[in-house]
Amino acid sequence: MAHHIDGNPITIVVGIVIIALLAGMDGSGFSGLPLVGALSAGIGGAAGLDVAVLASIGQVATIFAGGGTLAAWAFGVAADAGIAGVKPADLVRQNFIPVMAGLFVATIIAILLI
Repeated sequence: MAHHIDGNPITIVVGIVIIALLAGMDGSGFSGLPLVGALSAGIGGAAGLDVAVLASIGQVATIFAGGGTLAAWAFGVAADAGIAGVKPADLVRQNFIPVMAGLFVATIIAILLI
């Protein structure tokens, strides 16, 4: 990954967020946490960045994507949609903009903290 993401802190944070979103799309949201943590330690440590901030934004993105907000097949979405009486796909559609806005703001804050 280090060959594809250069040493610029902005591209490293955005790259970790994209990888975390992809890892979280399995539906659980927690299976991508070790991957994101290891990538953050490897890439962030080599670039001299704060690994804790980098791992935190990656883990938040992983959980946002798969832990019940952006993956319609996730258990959290299915359970919440069943309680609310709506379709899981409709719930994900309604959550997409607020979740992505929150993730965008969190990414900007992570860039500033790093």
